[in-house]
Amino acid sequence: MSAEASAPPRNLGGERGAGGVVMLAVSLLLLALTVGAVNVLSAFPAKQTAHAAADAGALAAADVASGLKSGDPCEEAARVVTANGASLEACTISGREAVVRVRVESGPFVFSEPSRAGPPPR
Repeated sequence: MSAEASAPPRNLGGERGAGGVVMLAVSLLLLALTVGAVNVLSAFPAKQTAHAAADAGALAAADVASGLKSGDPCEEAARVVTANGASLEACTISGREAVVRVRVESGPFVFSEPSRAGPPPR
């Protein structure tokens, strides 16, 4: 054995434990980034839910407006939109055409999607 290998560890003074503090700071930063990413990424399915609910609600309202189904077009749209996890903001019927707007909230994000269904525009 050499004299250097058996030498006692040198005195680090005020740096003792600094590695643990740095690891804690890095871990907290990674945790904060992960939580932020999860919140932002959760917005994508909510937007898709709003879009799908708006399309389904407009189609249901147009079916009633065209006489394929009995009832009130906007009540049917509200029923279908609610079943798809959204809330109906607006419903407009003009002849056999239905235009709806739905709303979906996901954390701090709010999505409002419109949709139209009916005969092709002229």
